[in-house]
Amino acid sequence: MTKVLPDRLYLVEQNVGHQVWPEGQDYSRVLDARISKDGGYWLRCSYGDASILGWVIQTDDDLHAENIEAR
Repeated sequence: MTKVLPDRLYLVEQNVGHQVWPEGQDYSRVLDARISKDGGYWLRCSYGDASILGWVIQTDDDLHAENIEAR
């Protein structure tokens, strides 16, 4: 993600829209979002025939990282 706002997320994806982004754009698409009263984050997929299963965040802190073993 390049930006997180209370009402939307700006995402970088490698498997959506195989095209060069316009100059100055640093994201591939924007998803509508909302924060519920209990702090839950809700996303709306921008494709009618798909659903969001989760997302990956890259940080320098690996405290909550999932260790994926090579096969």
